[in-house]
Amino acid sequence: MHINGRITALTASLVLAGSLGTAAGAAQAAALKDASGIGLAVGSGKAHGYVLKDNDLAAKANKSSLWDKTPSGYVFHSCDYTVPNGSNVNSVTGVITLPNGKTENAKKCDYPRITDDQTAPPTGGPSSQQQATPNSLPAVTPANALAESAKTGKPPAASASGWFQWFGNNNSGNRPFTYWYSKIATPAAPSVTSSGLSNFTWGGLGSHDNTTLLQPIVGWGPISVGKPLNTQDAGSGNHLWMAPYYFWSGNAVATTAFTINYQDPIEVDVEATSCNSVGGSCTYRLDSTDDTTGQTLGMTVNTGATFTTVYGGVYEKWNINGCDETFGNGHIAFRQQVIDSFVSSSNMYAPTNPEYGWFTVDQECGMLIENYLSGTGGDIIWTP
Repeated sequence: MHINGRITALTASLVLAGSLGTAAGAAQAAALKDASGIGLAVGSGKAHGYVLKDNDLAAKANKSSLWDKTPSGYVFHSCDYTVPNGSNVNSVTGVITLPNGKTENAKKCDYPRITDDQTAPPTGGPSSQQQATPNSLPAVTPANALAESAKTGKPPAASASGWFQWFGNNNSGNRPFTYWYSKIATPAAPSVTSSGLSNFTWGGLGSHDNTTLLQPIVGWGPISVGKPLNTQDAGSGNHLWMAPYYFWSGNAVATTAFTINYQDPIEVDVEATSCNSVGGSCTYRLDSTDDTTGQTLGMTVNTGATFTTVYGGVYEKWNINGCDETFGNGHIAFRQQVIDSFVSSSNMYAPTNPEYGWFTVDQECGMLIENYLSGTGGDIIWTP
C-alpha cells in the first residue's frame, strides 16, 4: 500500500509537471506568436504592404513600449533608428553606414508601420482624396467638439492624434519628383502642454502608396528614440527641434535632432543625386538648416522607391487635448518652394511646381490653408 501510494503520488506529480510544462510551452508559444505586443504575427509587414491603417491597433501601439511614436505613425522598436548627422541609409541593401564607417543591418521590418484614420492620407495618394474648400470647413472648437464628434462619429476636435490638414500634389503626369525645397518659419511652442503631447509640421516627397517618405520635420514635443547608432538620443523633447526622417518598409530613420527657436527660418530640401533611366531607385540627400544658427542636419538615402507625391505642407499632432495645445502662434508658413521632376537621365531637374490641392483630414480649431495654389508654398492658419 505504501509502495502503491508512492507510485500514485509520482504519477500525479508527473501528470502535474506535464500539464505545467504544456501550459508554460503554450504561454511561450503565445509570447512568441505575439512578439509584437499588439497581436500582429511576425512577418506581417510584407502582407500589409508595410503600412497598416487600423484604429484599434494604433491605440494599442500607443500604449505599448514595443512601438515607437514617430511623425508618420507607430514603428516597431527594433525597426526605428537614430543616426548621427551625415549617415547613409541604403534601404535596397538594408545597410546603414555611419560617418565613422561602422554599419548596421536594417532589413525590411517584420511589422508594418501602424497608422490610424488621421495619421496619413489614403493609399493611392492625394488624388484619391476630396479637396476641401473654405465653405466646407466648419469652425470646430473645443466648446462644441463633443457634439460634433457625436454627430460625425470622429474623434473630438483637438483631442486625437494624426493629421490636421495638408496641401500637396500627386503628379498626374507620373514624372517622379527629384527635388523639393522649402523655407519653414518655425512656429511657437504650445501655450498649454500635457503628457505625451507632440506637434509636427513638415513637407517632402512620398511614394504613391505612402509606404516610403522623405520627410524633414520641424517639431515640438517628445518622440520615441529609435535604436541609437553611435549617438545619444533623438534630441526631441518639450522644446522646438528639427530633424530629417526617412520611412520605408516599416522602418524609420532620423538624424539626431537639433534644438531651434521660434521664428527661426528653417531651410529643408530633398534632392536626388542619381536615378535609374525612369527616375526611380534614386539616391537622395535630405537636409535641414537653421538659417539663424547655421546648424545643418542631413543624411543620404539609397531607395528603390519612386516618388510621385509631393507634400507642400502638413500639420500633424499627437495626444493633443485642446486647440490651446497646438503650435502657439496659430500659423505655419511655407515659402519659396522649388519642385523639380525627372524627364530623362539628361534632364533630371525639370522645373515643375504643380498646382497644390488642399486636403482636410481632421477639421479642428477653425483651421484653414491659404496661398497654396501656386505650388510655391502655403499657410496653415488656425485659432490656438
